[in-house]
Amino acid sequence: MPADLRYPVSSLCEVQTLSVITPDHTLFVCTQCATVRSNDQPQGKSGGQELLDELTRLAAAAQLPEQVSIEPVRCMFACEKSCMAAFSAAGKYTYLFAHLQPATAAPALIECLRHYALNPEGLLPYGVRPEPLKTAVLARIPPQLAALPQPEPLAPAV
Repeated sequence: MPADLRYPVSSLCEVQTLSVITPDHTLFVCTQCATVRSNDQPQGKSGGQELLDELTRLAAAAQLPEQVSIEPVRCMFACEKSCMAAFSAAGKYTYLFAHLQPATAAPALIECLRHYALNPEGLLPYGVRPEPLKTAVLARIPPQLAALPQPEPLAPAV
């Protein structure tokens, strides 16, 4: 399958596109967070877009591992807790970060993403997280369990 082939990833009412061949670890960033509106129209760049832009700039210089990507999400449905970002990888805990300030959170997210990618379970203990992320964890979601083999049935009691 060509690497540039795209498919839709949909939420309740928004659609984004991601590559078919996805990396092992993804940093999702809400691009609608902290949007200033006038007459229901966005005014200027949103805080989420500023965060994404800064992450993209820093990631290029940080030489992140190949298996890491930064992907925009149109809305993460936590507007009152903006700016939002999340780390996700198959078989690892997913971390949801809230109340992020783009200038301080971007370098912290890049640093923390390295720890996340290197930890087999995706654990990010308090002491490992950079200062701006120590209290920014809104949720740590357990990994989805792979299909486990069914246990042998118990023998009837005699």
